[in-house]
Amino acid sequence: MKKVTNAESKYFLNLYMVVGLLWIITFVQAKSSFITMISAAMYYFSSNSETEGTADLERAARWTYWYHQGSLAMGSGLLTAMQVIQFVLVKSAQKIEARAEG
Repeated sequence: MKKVTNAESKYFLNLYMVVGLLWIITFVQAKSSFITMISAAMYYFSSNSETEGTADLERAARWTYWYHQGSLAMGSGLLTAMQVIQFVLVKSAQKIEARAEG
């Protein structure tokens, strides 16, 4: 059985925290964008040639949290995974180029 050292566990804990933080940031961005899209759609579809439309931010936020929170969490998790993969590939390519030049 492999013995896990304190330095290894701190490294993986920090990595876990960074990925979790990226996921939270992406999730908050997705929620705010979704609320904005719902409000814009409400405004557009309640407008006509005689009256100006209204956008209900409270209802948009309620719909976001009640009906769409899981979809936004899953989507932001996928985006976070793609960002991590992109970061790893870019760093790997940079190291390969540095070895080729040096």
